[in-house]
Amino acid sequence: MSPMEPFMRNVLAAMAAVLLVASPLAVHAQISFEGLDLSDDSDSKKPAPARRAPPKQQPKRRAPPPPPRKSAPAAPPVQAAPEAPAQPKALPTRPPPTLSFEGFDVTGKTADRQKLDAAMRLFQEKSFETAALGFHEILQDPTAADQHPQAEYLLGKSLYRLGMYHSSLSVFRRILDRGEAHPYFATSLEWLFFIAHKATNQTVVLDEIARFAGVEFPEKYRDEYRYLLAKYNFVRGKALLDAAQGVDEAAKRGHLQQAQESFDEARRLLAMVPRGSRFNAKARYLDGLTLYVNGKFTPALEAFKDVVRALNPRRGGVVDTQLREQALMQLARIHYEHGQNRFAAFYYSRIARGSEQWLQSLYEASWAHFRLGENEQALGNMITLQSPFFRDEYFPEAMVLQSVIYYENCRYPEANRIVEEFRARYYSLYAELEKILARPFSTPQDYYGVLADLQKDEKGGETNRMLQGILKLALSDKELRHLNDSILELEGELDGIASRRELFRFSGLAKSLIADLDAQRVELQRKAGFYAKRKLEKERKELASLNYRALAIKAEIGTSEKDVLEASLSKGKRVSPIENYKYSTAVDDEHVYWPYEGEFWRDELGTYQYTLTKGCKGR
Repeated sequence: MSPMEPFMRNVLAAMAAVLLVASPLAVHAQISFEGLDLSDDSDSKKPAPARRAPPKQQPKRRAPPPPPRKSAPAAPPVQAAPEAPAQPKALPTRPPPTLSFEGFDVTGKTADRQKLDAAMRLFQEKSFETAALGFHEILQDPTAADQHPQAEYLLGKSLYRLGMYHSSLSVFRRILDRGEAHPYFATSLEWLFFIAHKATNQTVVLDEIARFAGVEFPEKYRDEYRYLLAKYNFVRGKALLDAAQGVDEAAKRGHLQQAQESFDEARRLLAMVPRGSRFNAKARYLDGLTLYVNGKFTPALEAFKDVVRALNPRRGGVVDTQLREQALMQLARIHYEHGQNRFAAFYYSRIARGSEQWLQSLYEASWAHFRLGENEQALGNMITLQSPFFRDEYFPEAMVLQSVIYYENCRYPEANRIVEEFRARYYSLYAELEKILARPFSTPQDYYGVLADLQKDEKGGETNRMLQGILKLALSDKELRHLNDSILELEGELDGIASRRELFRFSGLAKSLIADLDAQRVELQRKAGFYAKRKLEKERKELASLNYRALAIKAEIGTSEKDVLEASLSKGKRVSPIENYKYSTAVDDEHVYWPYEGEFWRDELGTYQYTLTKGCKGR
C-alpha cells in the first residue's frame, strides 16, 4: 500500500462528507463568490462557457461506490503543466496527488457543478489551499467547460487569500487576456487594485492597468485608476528620457517626443482627480514631479506646497508622513538648485528626526549651509553622518565637503587628513566597482546577480561594508528598488509553495505556479539588471569624479603650505596662516550648550554644531 493511500482516503472521505451535506432540493440556493468585496459575496448570474481544455485519461476510482442512483462520470486527474526551464526546488517523480469528487449525489445537478459547489464550500470555510486545488482540477477537466470561467476566477481569489499575489495576478491576467467576453472580465479588472494594495511593488500591476486605459471603471475606483494610470505614464516618460541618452539624433527626437506625450497624458489624468479625493495628495505630488521634469519650476513648487498643506497633521485629514516629507525634500532641492539657500535650509529642517529622509536631508542641507557661510552647522551635520550609528551609510561626498571647509579656513592639516581618509576608504571601493563592471557579463540578469549576492553576503571587512553601502545606494534608485522588492516577494512565494502540505506541494497546480513564477522572475531580473548596470556605472563615475576632486584639494593644500613655508623662510621665522576666531557658546531658549567630548548619544544626533575656534587671518 502506498504511503499516500491512507492520507488520500481521509481527504476523499472528508470531501464526500462535505458534498453530502447539501440537500438535492436546494438547487437554486447556490453560494457564489463572484464580486469585489474581500468577504464572501454572491451573484446569481450564470457564467458563460469557457475554452475547452485538452482531453486527459480517466483515472481509477478510489472512493466507495455511490448510492443506488445513476452517478456522473468521475473527474479526470489533474494534468501537470510542463516543467519550467529551471526549478528552484526538485520536484518528485511520483504522480501528483489529486482531489476526487466521486461518491456524491447528483440529483438535479450536473457532476461538474457539484464539483464546483464542493470547492466553493471549501472556499467559504476558508480552506483556500484545498479550494484552489479543487478549482484547478475543474479547469483541467475538458468536460467541465461550462464551469471553467467561474473556477478560474475563484482560483485567482483563492491564491490571493493565500498571500500568493504574483500567482493570483497571473490568473487574473489570463482572464483579462480573453477580453470583455469573459463573464468575470470586469470583476477581474477590479481585483488588480486589491493586488496593487498588497504587493510590495505597484509597478507589477501598472502594466496590466495600462492595457485597459479605455475601459470605464466603477466610480469608487475611478480616482485610484486615474492616479495609477498617470503613474504608469510618468514612469514610461522617464524611461524614454533615459533611453534618449547616447543614441543618434533621430532616435533621440523620437524618444523625447514620446516622453512628452506620456507626461502630457499623466497630467491630463491627474487633473481629473478631485481635490476631496484621498488620492489628491498623491496626484499633486506626481503632478509636481511631472512639472519639474518639464522645466516648469514655479508650478512644481506650488504643487509640492499643496501636498505639504494637505498632509499637515494639525488639520486632522489624510495622514501620509512619508509623502509629506518627500514633498518637503523636493521643495528644498528646487530652491537649492536656484540658489535660494535660505529657503532650502528651512525646508530641509522640516524633516523629522529619525525619519526615512532624515540623514539625506542632513547631508543635502550641509551644502546649503556651506553656501550661506554657516560652516559650523555644515560640519555639525557631518559629525552626525559619521557617527558609529550610521557607519554603513554611504555619503562619500560629505568628506569632500569637510575638506573644502577646512581648506577655506586655512586648516590645512585637518583638510589633508580628511582627503587621505577619503582615498583610503573609497579608492578600494572604486577599484572593486571597476572589477565588477569589467566582468564579461552575457545577460542583464548577471548585473542584478551582483546586487542579489550582496544582499545575501554577511561577510565583514571594510570593503564589503562599502559594497553594502553601494547596494543601499543602488537600491535608492526607485525603479531598481521596486523591481528588487518584487523579486524578493516572488522568491518568497516560491519558498512558500515548497513549505505547504504535500497535497498542495506535489500537485499539478503547484507545478504550473512554479513554472509561471520562474518565468516572471526571469523577466523581472532582466529589467532589474538593466537598472543595476546603469546605477553601478553611475556610482563608478561619481567616485572617479570625487577622487579627482579630492586630489585637486590635496594639490591646493600643497600649494598653500608651500606659500606659508616660503613666507616663513623669507622672514626668518615661522609664519602661521591662522589666528583665533571670536566665537560664542550662546544658544536660543530651546537648546542647551553641551560640549562634545568624543561620545555619541542618540538624543544628540542632528543637533551638533562644530565651533570653529581658529582659521584664516583677516577673515
